[in-house]
Amino acid sequence: MGLNLTLEVRDGISKHSKGRGEIFPQEKEERPSTLEGQVVRIADIIAYINHDIDDAIRGGVISPKDIPLDCLSRLGETHSKRINTMVNDLVSETRRRNQGELSISEEVLLAIIRLRDFLWDRVYENEKVHEDFTKLVRS
Repeated sequence: MGLNLTLEVRDGISKHSKGRGEIFPQEKEERPSTLEGQVVRIADIIAYINHDIDDAIRGGVISPKDIPLDCLSRLGETHSKRINTMVNDLVSETRRRNQGELSISEEVLLAIIRLRDFLWDRVYENEKVHEDFTKLVRS
């Protein structure tokens, strides 16, 4: 027996965050059609960026001093400060713009994109990380 998912749930799944895609897609058709879908998408992006930084530091892939200083100064130097800044900005910008969809300030969005790009370059595409994945698969 298959799942009987609503159109809204299927839409949210299909438009969930994907790799290096746009955080807030410009084309309306590429964005989740419900606020719930939009919230899940951005919450996931905020969570994985911050958790992946912590995991990469703990794993010795990067050190705290490697994180771009402009991101730290805009978003905060700790895990909780970065999440707090991103979420508070998202809520305040969404309320300020009052357009029926989520919004974030350009300054915070650029810092998020820069952090995500940093993670791609220094963590996700890091040879050492890929070697560890290969070892896990062979075990």
